[in-house]
Amino acid sequence: ADAGHGPERAADSLEATCYVSAGPMQRGDWWRVEFSEPVTGRIVVHSGTRDGADRLSAGRVEVSRDGRFWNRAAPFSRTTGTCAFIQRSPIRHLRVLPEPAKPEVLTLREVVVE
Repeated sequence: ADAGHGPERAADSLEATCYVSAGPMQRGDWWRVEFSEPVTGRIVVHSGTRDGADRLSAGRVEVSRDGRFWNRAAPFSRTTGTCAFIQRSPIRHLRVLPEPAKPEVLTLREVVVE
């Protein structure tokens, strides 16, 4: 049940799919996914394409148990375009907040929960 452009494109664990925003995103915009079950453990969010293009220049990930109250998890690495962190308490929601100097299209390749 995916129209081909929803947030599940990056969270379906399939290498062939990814999420690309319809237009440039800027500070104040976000991408969000809700997990079907609460998750914990090491979470890695990969931005950009597999060949390294279109990585997020700056941004962070926030997490939430209920989708109302958010906690900062970690920033994206400028060099790798990934955000990795250990989530100790269960969460259901994750959002990416791009913080580019100028608006840019957000490309998210994969969200991995280990």
